[in-house]
Amino acid sequence: MNDQPAKETNTPESKSKPTPLLAKLLVIAAIGVIALQVYQLVWGNGCLLGCARGSCGGCQDATCSSCASGTETCPGCDSAGACAANGACAADGACAVDEADPVSTRRNKLLKQFDTTGLSIPAKHLLPGGPPKDGIPALTDPRSTAASEIDYLQDEDRVVAVAVNDKHKAYPLKILNWHEIINDTVGGVPIAVIYCPLCDSASVVDRRIGESTLEFGVSGLLHNSNVVMYDRTDQALWSQVKLTALSGPHVGQSLRHLPFELIQFKTWRDEHRASPVADTRTGHTRQYNRNPYQKYFQHDRLVFPVTREDSRLATKQAVIGLRRGEQTLAVPVDAIHQASEGLTVSLGGQSVTLGANDRTVAIEALAEDVQAVHTFWFTWAAMHPDTDIYQTPQE
Repeated sequence: MNDQPAKETNTPESKSKPTPLLAKLLVIAAIGVIALQVYQLVWGNGCLLGCARGSCGGCQDATCSSCASGTETCPGCDSAGACAANGACAADGACAVDEADPVSTRRNKLLKQFDTTGLSIPAKHLLPGGPPKDGIPALTDPRSTAASEIDYLQDEDRVVAVAVNDKHKAYPLKILNWHEIINDTVGGVPIAVIYCPLCDSASVVDRRIGESTLEFGVSGLLHNSNVVMYDRTDQALWSQVKLTALSGPHVGQSLRHLPFELIQFKTWRDEHRASPVADTRTGHTRQYNRNPYQKYFQHDRLVFPVTREDSRLATKQAVIGLRRGEQTLAVPVDAIHQASEGLTVSLGGQSVTLGANDRTVAIEALAEDVQAVHTFWFTWAAMHPDTDIYQTPQE
């Protein structure tokens, strides 16, 4: 009989096992990694959501580190001619991809949610921007506070200021950065205030067309880096900077555009202390005091490709784009600044009055059949390749 203790055997039963708590933590960590990978694939094509809508190739903050290296993880063709969508690059810079491509798949999934009858542009020029339909939630009848009581805006913060029938209201870009469209009524007129941070494009339209009053939402699609809207009546697509409906019963038609100012809050507040300002009580949780596009404005790189480039002006030079019928004109904001008494330009026999200073860019007077938008040059030129450029008269 051997009184020595029996030797331990190296059987599976005798191997050390993780504690139940450690095992649970390992499972949770694995699930988290998988969830993050799925999130990046579905929402950002390799980028986190914040990158996918404003900073891939020039990240805005630490949450965008996954795409800090450049646009190769974003949809479209990069500068080297490689297509991030796993397809071939067409001559116009768009990705010619097949149905197995994730960008085409996401595009087609979005398009199925809209009336695309008579679509006036090639479908391949519509790119999924990241969030799904209504993933960027447009606002309707936003809550407001008198300008004198607003405490979340800095003096230099920009607002889109509207005056209709002697009623004044302001819509801060701090709100529009996160919602892009605000459906509202001012002076008895149903309007939409539209802002796309990817091209600094601001416009104000009358939402009535024919017998209908439309309400707009964000489609989740982009055209030449510009927001594509949809109306909730017909589910038709509309372009802000192209200035027309892209599909549906009103394809090719334009809404009536209204005068507005893009102005620093303090300047507007000093003249309209009792007038309402859309406030942060939107019903959505957003970081309204954070600008996710801040660094995007500090360079000329784009997040999404455009169908055509035009070197006559700098990529992100601010212009007022004007259209009447088939005639288009880009007025550089710098040229408006140089005109101390404002600037009146003629387009197709109609006069448009513009004004600008260090704190304001204003479309002061606009005929009913003239459309106007403040935007970066690159998207205006891509949408309107035959546009003229206003030239300051030589003395």
